[in-house]
Amino acid sequence: MGVCGSFRNLTDVSFYNCTLGDDGNDPANLTCVYDYAGRNQSENLVEMTWVVTEPNGDGKQRISEFTWFRSAATTHTDEIGGKSFSMTSVRVRNTEDSPSDGGLAPPTEMLQSNWYLCQQTYEEAVIDSGTLLPGKVSSEPLVPVRNRTIPASKTGYLYDENIITYRADSTGLEYTTVAFPLDRIYKFLTKALENRFGLYGNASYVDSGNNDILALGYYLNITDLKSMTDDLAGGLSAQMRGKSPGDNKNLTMFGGDAFAVQTYIRVRWQWMMLPLVEVVLAALLLAATIFETRAGPLLKSSVTAFFLHGLDGWDAADVRAGSLETTDDLDRRSRAMIAAFAEDEDGWLRFAKHSRHIVC
Repeated sequence: MGVCGSFRNLTDVSFYNCTLGDDGNDPANLTCVYDYAGRNQSENLVEMTWVVTEPNGDGKQRISEFTWFRSAATTHTDEIGGKSFSMTSVRVRNTEDSPSDGGLAPPTEMLQSNWYLCQQTYEEAVIDSGTLLPGKVSSEPLVPVRNRTIPASKTGYLYDENIITYRADSTGLEYTTVAFPLDRIYKFLTKALENRFGLYGNASYVDSGNNDILALGYYLNITDLKSMTDDLAGGLSAQMRGKSPGDNKNLTMFGGDAFAVQTYIRVRWQWMMLPLVEVVLAALLLAATIFETRAGPLLKSSVTAFFLHGLDGWDAADVRAGSLETTDDLDRRSRAMIAAFAEDEDGWLRFAKHSRHIVC
């Protein structure tokens, strides 16, 4: 289980609504609210504000304080209490381009990044000098299955723990985690990624978001947001799978058993009694047969001689006892069959039909 990221360019389906301050003062604020077709109602809208003035008093307005980038973050909650996260951003493409609608708002592009829990499968993985080279990586979103609550009285924490379970449809594997860490992670990302970047007062003042030391607003404005989406997903996955001690001081490892899907054969040993009993009974039957026939002329009184030497000189009509072949009929017919040993062309002894009564 890990965190996957997806990226969409919403520029072609985006639209906005702008309002200009009508208090008669110069300068005035131009505020535009950006939206897009098919937006989930839980998604936060993105708002951009510029300062508009008439520098020459001739009625021609221009933007004097410029906003380049603005983003809005949203944490989504699914039906079992699990979390996913998205960032929708608007940034100005080129201040020299004319607004497409003839208004004051400059041309912009609208982009969206999403992060969610997923199953990641690594193929052709190779370990080189202690480093895992994953090879091919495939992923699929996890489907929420169920949740259960452990009361605080049993966990020792201040709050109840919400245990959530997800499933990967392709494999049927289930993954269980605690909802609280995901909620905390996405709250932190909201503070980091819900940002802005602008130049105000003829570039004498730079607004780079809610932490100017890191200049995240400036970074988000100039960076490739698609690559950033994938990189952040990889970083979150690494934090989830990390070992202690590591770079995640909040990570605690617990010893336990690792489970995996294995194919096995289950043997019900009691069924071995059936063939064992059959073998024992067959051995007893053989012993009883040997004991009963130990003093008898086996060659004459059994079918062993017939199977060993064969029978020549009779056709089917000669040996037919009647329509109903009873023991008496077969015995009477056999008494009329006189045979003697004779060698065949290969030198083997065969029972051959003989015209005289010969006692064998």
